[in-house]
Amino acid sequence: MRSSTFDIMSVLRCGLRCLVLAAVTLAVPATGSQASVKSCPAFEIGSLRATDVTRTSLITCRKARQLLRGAYGRGAIKTVYQKDDQGRPIGRATFWLRGGWRCGNGAGGAICYHATKRRYNEVEGGGRFGAAVTATTG
Repeated sequence: MRSSTFDIMSVLRCGLRCLVLAAVTLAVPATGSQASVKSCPAFEIGSLRATDVTRTSLITCRKARQLLRGAYGRGAIKTVYQKDDQGRPIGRATFWLRGGWRCGNGAGGAICYHATKRRYNEVEGGGRFGAAVTATTG
């Protein structure tokens, strides 16, 4: 009689543990959805004004400003151009910044992404990598 009572109690305890584990699992978000997209106030980059600043929630507005300034050559450790058939540089430069960040600018905007840590690249419109920070400049 005692063994059957023990078995029922162990089943009830396991049931309670399984119920708690299921509730915790459902309450924790998936790792791919931890970052969200947020905005930052407008700021100056030299003679340009950066507006519509959009960033991933994994970085601060201060970091976003630092990166976007890098899109105009500030603090770049390397400047890379695409090359034509004769090896001449063409198009816009990509500025490599410390920590694996890559930034560039174009007609009316700037963008930065992380080359190795894709979790930062949550903002839409960043091409094949996504983007960590985007802004309209002018």
